[in-house]
Formats: sequence, structure tokens, C-alpha cells
Amino acid sequence: MLRSEVDLAVFYYDLTVRETERVTRGQVTLVIVHRYGPGMTGVRTSRPGLRVPGAEIVSAWLVFRGKSYELPLGGPHKIIFDYLCWHCAGIGQSAAEIEAGLNEELFYVHHASAAKRRSTVLARSSRTNVRKQAERIRIVMADLFTREHLPLNPKEILRSQPTSTREVRYSIRGNVIWQC
Repeated sequence: MLRSEVDLAVFYYDLTVRETERVTRGQVTLVIVHRYGPGMTGVRTSRPGLRVPGAEIVSAWLVFRGKSYELPLGGPHKIIFDYLCWHCAGIGQSAAEIEAGLNEELFYVHHASAAKRRSTVLARSSRTNVRKQAERIRIVMADLFTREHLPLNPKEILRSQPTSTREVRYSIRGNVIWQC
């Protein structure tokens, strides 16, 4: 039993430190939901072998302490977030590499082209746009963490690692699951 307010404060501090260490070790789970991919309904895997051009990234979720929280990301932010989760889990990429991947990989070039609507979200991007969108994703995460009182730091999940050439490499820290 806790004896005083000091013990209570130490208890909550230790709890926060333990939860932060879980994030640092990659124990936050990110779930990316796709739809309209032919032959991909009902699939739930940590790394699907097939990414169908024309599929749409519907939503991104963060699972922490057994609860799910939807990241309220717009279309372009979901595309960047999916790219980072797919290509930059653990090993970072520069904004130029991300830009090239978004503009060349068919999954992103044909994003949502199979969706039943008139307009699709284009994945076309530039290096500056990648930097700004990464920062906006962090802001959305920070707002969610504040609103839900989660002891998480968005910079520990979407990481920026400077290099010796002043280039910044972006990476995702967490367990990622794709669901169709």
C-alpha cells in the first residue's frame, strides 16, 4: 500500500518510465488498415507479402495498454505513415529516398484507384513535403496523446536521426500490423 503522496508520485513516475521504455523497445503497436485490394479481404499479418496497387489506406491505429486509438490522419499523411511503417521500420530513410519511393512504387502511385469514388489521393511528394508531413504526423500524435493522457512521445515513435551530412533519416519505432 502506498503511504504518502511522495510514494504515489514515485509510483506514477516509475509507471511512466516503464511505459516509455516499452515504446523505446518498440512495444507500441501500429495497425494500418487497407481496403479495395482485390483478393486481400480479411488478411491480418505483420508483413503481407502482396501490396496491391489500387488499394486504399483507410486508417491508422495505435494500440497501447490494450486500447486502440485511431490516428486522425488525412489522406496524404496516411500514405506517408504507411510508407514509413513499410519501408522505415527500424532503418531510416532520408526525405529524398522517401520521395523517390512514393513517386515510383506502384502501390503509392495508384493509391485508391480501385476505390469507388471520383477523386483519389495522390502520393506525389517532394522532399520538403515529406519533412513537413512527418512533422504534422507528430503533431497529430501529440494531440492524441495529450487528449487521451498517454505517456508517449511522438518523437520516439516517428524518429528523426540526423547524419554526418546534415541529412535527416526518418524511421518508425513500433510493431506494425497491416489489416485488409
